[in-house]
Amino acid sequence: MKNHKTNAMRQLDAAGIEYDVKEYEVDENDLSGVHVAAQLGQPPEQVFKTLVLHGDKIGYFVCCLPVDQELDLKKVARASGNKHAEMIPMKDLLGVTGYIRGGCSPIGMKKKFPTFIDETCELFDEMADITCGSNSVTWPDRVVTTDSGTKIMAVGSTTDPDAAQIAAVAVVDEKTKDITVCAFVEQLPGAAIEIILRDKAPTDNNVTGEISFACGAAPESYFECFMPFYLAEDEKLVPGRKLCLSLAGIGFDVRRIDGEEPVTAGPLFESLQKQWLRDNPDKKPADFSLVLQPSDCFLASPSYETTSCVTVRQPLLAVEKIEIAGHGFYKVLYALAGFAEDDVRYLVLPVYVPETAFAEEPRAGESFEMSVMLTGYLRDPATLKPQECLCLRIS
Repeated sequence: MKNHKTNAMRQLDAAGIEYDVKEYEVDENDLSGVHVAAQLGQPPEQVFKTLVLHGDKIGYFVCCLPVDQELDLKKVARASGNKHAEMIPMKDLLGVTGYIRGGCSPIGMKKKFPTFIDETCELFDEMADITCGSNSVTWPDRVVTTDSGTKIMAVGSTTDPDAAQIAAVAVVDEKTKDITVCAFVEQLPGAAIEIILRDKAPTDNNVTGEISFACGAAPESYFECFMPFYLAEDEKLVPGRKLCLSLAGIGFDVRRIDGEEPVTAGPLFESLQKQWLRDNPDKKPADFSLVLQPSDCFLASPSYETTSCVTVRQPLLAVEKIEIAGHGFYKVLYALAGFAEDDVRYLVLPVYVPETAFAEEPRAGESFEMSVMLTGYLRDPATLKPQECLCLRIS
């Protein structure tokens, strides 16, 4: 099997430093250095891990120490000339170093940082750095080579291209093979739907973007959603083309619905008022009133023409507590109408809500109103599992 050169390996080659490459199977459930040392048949005291910290005096710096040892932050602060030092958040690792967790090496980082190595390294003729490689995964269906030869790719930290995670969109220099990270995006697995693309546009960073699309029983109506991998998927986003979209939502402005309540303002009120006035042309806006029950279900948008950021109000189908990049989320399921070819089929839409948005733990069957930003990415229909498609029929 051909070994792919990492940045660290290329720099060692350039410096004329000999090294051996040892491969091991990455266990996503156990990324500990001790576990890797056991897989490699190496004593843990001779296998070193790489940690990235930030100090109040010198900024970012790197520490290398045996995998079976813990870092003393007070001692390392003194040794590095800082008063205080702390580990950088995992979500910042790729942007600072160019590496991800489990693939971080002191050699080949995006910039040269002060590096401190545990003195026990002098006891060995050879050291093992388990992180000279990278367990980052480039997803083939999100790799594009432009006409100019520039390669654009989406990179995640797991082999599952549809896992909830923080992913990166990067550009590869074909001559130097250097990788420049353009943006970090939240990849949120969703429900798969068939759409007809209406329009597309990049956002200000020219990396992410937005699309508008038609689907369901009313092709004259359309939705909009945020596309985190817009740059890598741009060539496939052809207006008028049928595509398979994985659609999810990010929830915020959450409010629990406990009982009957009158509604006199807001996106939901405005949307239903406009619809009511169209159905009752002889009436005035002041004639409209709205009283909602906890079981009432609505999907509305501040702009009646588009629904990129929608207001959803209905009971939760299911609730699951999950973690994304070290942060707590609730994955809640809503049943939304209007996405299928008839009015009795509903889309089970996963919505990811920071746990801090809820005053108390949500439960299935409880009613909430929240703002939801729709977000999606393209899928290959051949790879879909049955449960990922439109799957709820209301009789």
